[in-house]
Amino acid sequence: MWEKQLCYLLGLWCADRGSTARGVVAIRNKRDELLEPLRKFGTQRGMKVKEREVVGYSKTREVYVCNTKLRKLFDSMRRNKTKVLNSKQKILAYFAGLFDGDGTVILDNSKTKIRKVRIYYSKQEINDSLTDAKLLETLGIRTRVWSYGNIVIMDVYDRNKFLRMIKPFIRHKEKLERIEKGLGNA
Repeated sequence: MWEKQLCYLLGLWCADRGSTARGVVAIRNKRDELLEPLRKFGTQRGMKVKEREVVGYSKTREVYVCNTKLRKLFDSMRRNKTKVLNSKQKILAYFAGLFDGDGTVILDNSKTKIRKVRIYYSKQEINDSLTDAKLLETLGIRTRVWSYGNIVIMDVYDRNKFLRMIKPFIRHKEKLERIEKGLGNA
């Protein structure tokens, strides 16, 4: 169980990484349901979990732990995703975290059918997006990675299959509602 929790956190951390200070694992988001997994993970392992408000484009919260071993683990897992995410459940947990942070479901005008499923990356994360596309390919899910300005976009072609697979791991309430609406008519 903790492995799936760790893989989910890795995906969320890749999407919504906060402080980049050495030895810090931080997740920055407005949504409490996305900050709670790091709080819980750290607390369960006896780590001191800290929080702060961060002002950027808007007010957000950052939950973080100062733990060099955990940070090294996350950095290593990110660099070696194809080796570490070596089971279907680990891959799905990772993608649920990534999707909760940087994914979107675009519905049709009637809000009843899924038109597009995307995951967004920064231009610096192009290699991550290509590795992620290969991971999804191992599950039989087709993708397309392309860039637009400073944004790299992964379009997921097998939308319904992908969303059904990650749905049990999704925590973002609004995204989960959109997934359920779109899949309800699939």
